[in-house]
Amino acid sequence: MTWERLSREDTMTRLAEIDAMFEDAKGWGSWMVSVANEREAMVNSANQRWGLNLEHKYQARTGSGGHTD
Repeated sequence: MTWERLSREDTMTRLAEIDAMFEDAKGWGSWMVSVANEREAMVNSANQRWGLNLEHKYQARTGSGGHTD
């Protein structure tokens, strides 16, 4: 199942898992970019689908502020 099809409850659970991954990290890792992008997309989708106002955290950006993969 892709995250786009997750229920609201499962989406919130995955967001909490991602937040815990970042909070528990001891240093930088390459996994952070893909997980940060996953979280950003999930927040955008959840806010639109369910009228939530979830905040963005841990966004992967270049030095000039652009989005990065």
